[in-house]
Amino acid sequence: MEMTDKLSKLYGKMANHINNMIPVDWEELYCLGEVGQVDGFSTVVFYFKEQGKEEFIRSYELAERYNESDEMHVNWKDELRVMVVEINQCFKDYEQEPWDRLTLKLDSTGAFNIDFEYDTLNANSGGPSAREVIWAYENFGYVAQGPYFKKLLDKHIQAGNV
Repeated sequence: MEMTDKLSKLYGKMANHINNMIPVDWEELYCLGEVGQVDGFSTVVFYFKEQGKEEFIRSYELAERYNESDEMHVNWKDELRVMVVEINQCFKDYEQEPWDRLTLKLDSTGAFNIDFEYDTLNANSGGPSAREVIWAYENFGYVAQGPYFKKLLDKHIQAGNV
């Protein structure tokens, strides 16, 4: 199987999995996946807008917001994280430079875009929370709630990185 065919299947699997995790109709979705090339660290989070609403909802809020099982959502998130690692491994299997970060943009019509970034996970990146807060702000204008997250974003903006 060629790399493009394998990736196409993995992207579809990932998009369907995310869609199945969301118990409501949605319009727009952004997913961040990270894979550390040295330490094997991996993480994934997504944000979506419900149909007809303006607010983005973070994937970690699904169980509480929709009164669903925490255990079920933890398992789903773990499965999604494994999919992100599989996409990264596909690059390695075909001797392509492995990326550190992917951004999946998806809308309810099925239109999607995937961007890859390289060398983004380093000692100066501020850690996973800072990267997520900055990524969400830069990709779809999301302003994180809570004093810790606001502080991370303010520091980034004040440094002139926006």
